[in-house]
Amino acid sequence: MDAVTDRVDEPAVAPDEPKKEAEKLEELLAEARERFEYSCEYNTDNHDRQAQDTRFVWVKGAQWDQDAYNARQGNDQPCLEASQLTQFVKQVVNDQRQNRPGVIISPASGDASKDTAELLQGMVRHIEVDSQAEAAYDQAYEHAVTGGRGWVRVLTAYEDGASFNQKLLIKRVQDPLTVFEDPDYREPDGGDMGWCFVVEKVGRKKFEKQYKDFEPLDWEGASTYGRWFDGADDVLIADYYRRVKIPRTLVAMSDGMIGWKDELPKVLPDGVTIAREREADDFVVEWYKVAGGPQVLGTL
Repeated sequence: MDAVTDRVDEPAVAPDEPKKEAEKLEELLAEARERFEYSCEYNTDNHDRQAQDTRFVWVKGAQWDQDAYNARQGNDQPCLEASQLTQFVKQVVNDQRQNRPGVIISPASGDASKDTAELLQGMVRHIEVDSQAEAAYDQAYEHAVTGGRGWVRVLTAYEDGASFNQKLLIKRVQDPLTVFEDPDYREPDGGDMGWCFVVEKVGRKKFEKQYKDFEPLDWEGASTYGRWFDGADDVLIADYYRRVKIPRTLVAMSDGMIGWKDELPKVLPDGVTIAREREADDFVVEWYKVAGGPQVLGTL
């Protein structure tokens, strides 16, 4: 999120500042195009197989070869099915509902850590209740059982229309095929994932009404799978998340406190000095909403 301050000692904006911002924007969009195409190419087979598996379980007639099904339908011949998978999928999903996954905060050590863990656990529980997270967990698990992969999203939202306070929400991803993740992660939970896209198809009229200052354009040169513009009546927009590494200096103070050097007060308390310091990497997650053409619809 962008921070707004009341500082008055900021230097004046240089004449070439707009140019630099435009260059940064173009670099961001070029990066997003390249990454989106890479993820699409990598995930094409996985997405196709997940769609086929999901149809096989839930769609009537999908267990037949499509050509044979069409031929028999055209000749008024029966296409019998005895689907056994639906009951087994429901059985596995219902077992999960009896023991849903959730966020568990474990204390590290000592009474203070235990009290802090209990406080954080209560906050997480409030977020889950406020978000109706059980529905998100259930749907993600059903997608994983049926097609191999399911997703949930952690979003921020304003508390209400008259507030500047934000809250966390756990929400469903109704179509798992709209998620295009960084394929190069190595950790089982994807915690080292560098970026991710969640795409959404909207009608052209809705796009033009919601984003009046932007054109629903195609990205020139984008591959078949990397097209944001999808025909005359639909536009693909995407939430683009990227994890950015920031080199910082970590310091250990003589009073036992540990923190970042650039966050220290200008005047340290009496008797407190920097005992140790080392270079370390910090990370922030940036969230952009992007669409076809050279445009970023918003920074969230």
